[in-house]
Amino acid sequence: MLASHRRERVIVLTEISPLAGKLFDASGRRLSPTHSRGARGVRYRYYHRASAPGSSVRIPAKQLEGFVRGTVMALLPDAADPIETVYRAQLSDGEMALSFPARLARTLKRNLSHDQSIDPHPTDADLISVRVPATFGMTRRGPSIRATKSFAPKRDDVLIKALRAAHGMLAHCRNGIPTLETVPAPRYDRRVIRLAFLAPDIQRDIIDGRQPAGLKLEDLVRNPMPSDWDAQRRWIQQLSS
Repeated sequence: MLASHRRERVIVLTEISPLAGKLFDASGRRLSPTHSRGARGVRYRYYHRASAPGSSVRIPAKQLEGFVRGTVMALLPDAADPIETVYRAQLSDGEMALSFPARLARTLKRNLSHDQSIDPHPTDADLISVRVPATFGMTRRGPSIRATKSFAPKRDDVLIKALRAAHGMLAHCRNGIPTLETVPAPRYDRRVIRLAFLAPDIQRDIIDGRQPAGLKLEDLVRNPMPSDWDAQRRWIQQLSS
């Protein structure tokens, strides 16, 4: 009877825990779904990994699944079931690596934000991995980890104003392509206008307040800006580090 009840419990937890079998820690150890009940009988779900005897690590399932689901929806907007699309999710210090079928590489690269990176999977040629910044902070109500974004939206009005000014200096041809008819005379304007030629995802992050926390307008206008978008993303990371 005990064995039967255990099997039923595993099946139920797997059905309601979409990351079951897909979630691993930095050492490659699997995190399994589990749950507990509060004083009023409220059920709380976790992903659990036993470590040393008498201690364990628990990640709140709802928060983690929401983080993964939101990340995948931004990368693959047409995915019917975002978590189902993920082959593997691995947690490490400061980031989460999400593995997808390699056939999705083109779409993933197109929707990648500047603080994310994409690499071939280290052991499986049919997969590709996207590294996403994430922090996992310990709380002392028993060992547990909370999954949170590595940054919170914070609009920089100075950056946004400069970006608008840069676009205001441009003209547009009939096809809507931005053109520059004359070079601005003031040296500062010549530096600011380059912001209009940043990669679209970098500009979108600035408007949304999701640029790296250490990024300042002064960094953008005083340092040579590469024209290649991939190089710009690396450049932004260097400036904000």
